[in-house]
Amino acid sequence: MLSNLPIENDIYFSESTKIMVRANREYLLGLTTEVTVLHKNYVQAHKYDFNRIMRQHNVPLRMQWIVQYLNGIEDPNQDVSGMTTFKNINEDIISQMLTRVNTVRT
Repeated sequence: MLSNLPIENDIYFSESTKIMVRANREYLLGLTTEVTVLHKNYVQAHKYDFNRIMRQHNVPLRMQWIVQYLNGIEDPNQDVSGMTTFKNINEDIISQMLTRVNTVRT
C-alpha cells in the first residue's frame, strides 16, 4: 500500500509539470477521452469530493491534479453533482511530454 503514495520529488507533482500542463491545455484537451460516470448515486453522495470519483474510475494518484485541471476543477471540494462525464487523459501522453520537456540537448 505504501508504494501508492506519491514520492516527494516525483516529477508529476513538480511545478514544471503544472506549468507544462497549463501551457498545453488545449492540445491535451484534444487528446482526452470522455469517461461516463458509472453511478449517479455515487456522484450525488460524493458531490464535494471529485478525488473519490476519480479513484472509483481508477485514475492514478499522480494524474489526479492533471485530470482535475483539464476538467476545469480548481478546487477538488467544489460541487460536481451535475457531472455525468469527465475528461481523462492517458498517463503515457503526459510521460512523453515530460520526457520531451525535460530532455537537455547539448
